[in-house]
Amino acid sequence: MLKPIGKSRRNENNVIRQWFMNEEVDLILFRNPDQSLQQFQLSYDKLSFEKLLIWDKDHGFSHGCVDDGQDIYGRARAPVVNACDGFNAQLLSQQFKRACEKLSPDIQDFIINKLSLFACRKRFDNLC
Repeated sequence: MLKPIGKSRRNENNVIRQWFMNEEVDLILFRNPDQSLQQFQLSYDKLSFEKLLIWDKDHGFSHGCVDDGQDIYGRARAPVVNACDGFNAQLLSQQFKRACEKLSPDIQDFIINKLSLFACRKRFDNLC
């Protein structure tokens, strides 16, 4: 189940950030002052090979694999997101649906609809 991490924070553009996490999924919501979603960042498959799906109202979707920043000598560096082909719609939907029951139904529905839309686009892209 997703649990809130810290307090909501407001940035210089008055956008509110809320962060939720569990062992499989992290979700960061960015809300406009009118409470509409500007962006969400959903990381998943954290126990295996973490991936990140971002949806932004102005820029659409992006997807990548998270490099945790650990080098071969065990030194920690800043994590980065790299392009990858590893989008697994079924895994992401399953992990999110297991985790999201404490989120408001409107947020659940919004994100599930966006996940379905992204999965459809990826299937279409693979046909081209």
